Amino acid sequence: MKKYLYLLGSFICVGACSHSQHTVAAPATVQKDKIINHRVVQLKKRFQGLQKGRRDVIRITQLGDSHSAADLFTGRLRTVLQQAYGDAGIGWLAPLAVRGQRHDKITYQTSDWNLLDSRRDKYDGGYPMGGYVAKAQSDEAAIQLKPRSPQSGRWRLNLLVKDKHSEGKWKIIGYTVTLPTEIVSAGGDTAIGGIWLNKILEKGVIVETVAANGAQNTLWDKWQADWLSRDLAKISRSDMVILAYGTNEAFNSRLDVRAFKQDITRRIQQIRRALPKSVILIIGAPEAYQYPPEGEANTPSTNTFDVSSDRPFSNADAASTLAMSGAVRKNKREAGLLSHHCDSQRPLQLDGIQRVLATVAKQQGTLYWDWQQAMGGKCQVPSLIDRGLMQKDGIHFTAQGYRDSADKLIDYLQSIGLISIN
Repeated sequence: MKKYLYLLGSFICVGACSHSQHTVAAPATVQKDKIINHRVVQLKKRFQGLQKGRRDVIRITQLGDSHSAADLFTGRLRTVLQQAYGDAGIGWLAPLAVRGQRHDKITYQTSDWNLLDSRRDKYDGGYPMGGYVAKAQSDEAAIQLKPRSPQSGRWRLNLLVKDKHSEGKWKIIGYTVTLPTEIVSAGGDTAIGGIWLNKILEKGVIVETVAANGAQNTLWDKWQADWLSRDLAKISRSDMVILAYGTNEAFNSRLDVRAFKQDITRRIQQIRRALPKSVILIIGAPEAYQYPPEGEANTPSTNTFDVSSDRPFSNADAASTLAMSGAVRKNKREAGLLSHHCDSQRPLQLDGIQRVLATVAKQQGTLYWDWQQAMGGKCQVPSLIDRGLMQKDGIHFTAQGYRDSADKLIDYLQSIGLISIN
């Protein structure tokens, strides 16, 4: 028998709304390095508690661009941490499948919904976290959520919803479900801004991916001002926030690097206000080249991932990124900078973006992982392509490349003592 969740105004989520936010900030007199250490130590104790059998859930949110949107990097991180500490669920999902993106755990089957996207669509109702809104096109529009592999047990499904009862405001509605499950609109005026799926009465780790192909950090400015305090702090309740931006900024030849530094600093301060006890990790922009070489068409890579049912996510992102790449090459050519040295192949802004991310991490007291160094350092793109770890666009990794990168991030988290995986 099919399970239907009808979106009625009377079903208001109590459980997801009752958890209080973190409200105790570290004393201003404590030095930043000690604050970092304190946050990491406290989270480390919770990871240790999980290994000792303590009932707890550690929630990790990664916000980023196409490197995150395929859920291969984060999917590997999720798998390893959940195998070591327990599987507490999935966390945030876009309300509908997003073209060119995928989730490692869930697939969608939908009818009579329209997806609005903050990257391109105007929406007066205010975009929530992630920047996606599903609008019902009929009185019984349906979204079926199907796990890629069988899932047992009960799940808590939280929806961020607007309907005729919500007076134009987003509200949280909660249900207890088993998977697969189906969400059916109670009217044509229903909108869904996000889905959260967490296991009930399970301990362990949740790793959620909030990302968009082609995204720069300024995409946040198109989201409703209270998404941090509501979506990230109240619903996701993130214990660790990972920021993974920089690649698209590096290809933006018009970017003011000083403005980028101000933006990233502001993002961190916003997260701190919403989640003062949470650990923040900045991932440095990975190495990239301005492919295709001169004389070749600016077409996206046709490399596919090893999930044959999924469209290669990079195809949706590479066209715009490669167009920026072509503009960067033209600017360098006009400036007489093109040569056979690898610097001529790298995005014009990449060095500056990487320096800013490392500097801001130090100044703002966050963790920092150098993805470029983990790849082997500067100018390693041809080698990575030859080894099957990077796609031929010189920007995106292959499925194995993302998983190898995630393993190196896990090594870093172990090296600083945050986690311990046998």
